[in-house]
Formats: sequence, C-alpha cells, structure tokens
Amino acid sequence: MESGKSKLSRLVARSFNDLYDSIMKTAPLKLSEEEHCLHFVYPIARPFFVGEKEYDLVLNRSNSGSRKRPDLSCVVNGVPILNSEFKPLGNTPLQRMKDRLKAQLRARKSINQQLQNKGGPGEAVIFLNMGDLMESYSMDLKYDGLYRSWPFLTTRLVVDKTMIPLAGVAIHHLVSLEEHVERIAKDYKYRACRSGNTTPIEQMSFMRKFPDSPQVKKLIH
Repeated sequence: MESGKSKLSRLVARSFNDLYDSIMKTAPLKLSEEEHCLHFVYPIARPFFVGEKEYDLVLNRSNSGSRKRPDLSCVVNGVPILNSEFKPLGNTPLQRMKDRLKAQLRARKSINQQLQNKGGPGEAVIFLNMGDLMESYSMDLKYDGLYRSWPFLTTRLVVDKTMIPLAGVAIHHLVSLEEHVERIAKDYKYRACRSGNTTPIEQMSFMRKFPDSPQVKKLIH
C-alpha cells in the first residue's frame, strides 16, 4: 500500500503493510498469546502508539514470578490510562470472561488513582482482543459507587489473507482508540497534584475501596 503526503496517511500505509507481511494465508488453529500479538495486533497498533506521546507505551508487561506476557498499555506517571487483554484464536468462554473482569478491575483502579493523585479526569480505556474480535470500552465514575463502562468500538481483527478487505476498519479502530487515549492522558498529565489542603472533589466521595482479596490480587497481577 502506498501512502499519501500526510502523517496519518503514512502511518496507515505502514500499519497495513506491516500487517500484510506478518499474516498467513490461512489463520493458524493455535498460537500463543505472544505469537498472536506479534502477528496480528502489534503490526497495526505500533505505528499509532509509538512516537512522541503524552503517555509511555508498554508492549510487554513483566509479572512478578512469571515471564513477560503480551500487553498494550499507555501509562502516565505510573497510572495506566489504557488497559488491555489479549487471547489468541481458539480461546474459551471462561478465558474471555476472566480477561474482561481483569481489564475492568484495572480500569477501576486507574480511575481511583487519578482521582486520588490529581482529582481527575477519572476516565480509563479498555482494549480487548479475543481471537479475531477487537473491542474497546470507556469507563468513568460519575455516580456514587458506579464505575460505568460502555462500548467505544467493535471490529474484526485481520488474522489471515482472506480478511485483508477488513484491514481498513481494524486500522481505523486503532487510530480512534489512540486519539481517545491521548486526550485522557494529556488531561491527566498536566493536572496539578493534589495536596493535603486540597478540597476533595465530588467524584472522590463516589469511589469504592479496591478489592484486596488474594483472589483479586492474583487475577490482576
């Protein structure tokens, strides 16, 4: 794919070409999470999330007591604005359910950290890729104890050459997702830190203590 003169056009062309070079004629029956991300997710995501941004990009997260695992997180001052979870082709309903819960808990924790540290903006983004389905969600806290999330975009991930016609839609998903994350990251990054004398904002009274049971800790770490 040839690019136009604009920066976005060049990034889209790079994303498409990287994806085309990395996918196979037919989708493999089984891949590890790491292989899945390297072949299908990172090629279309990396061009838009790498560069001079208001956040730090984390592509692989190191877990205590385990090897690194695939990740796509956007972090500002230690607080993740974007939380993601990936599952390769052939995943089970139980795996999907656990990863959805894990991402929601991390987003809730991120919102609490934002409010405690700087009083806002109190928003987080979730990106889920389960097999060939890509979903993104926004989460905020506007009412007492209600961490609400709603769908941002849902598209198909290109996993073989037959799905190449869908590449444009998948790339648009990542472009829109990055723009949304960048807006929240910029808002949070340039807010002043709260001091002990700062009057608590209303949203802080809405927060609920983050679950600290061994089961929850094991799930999100």
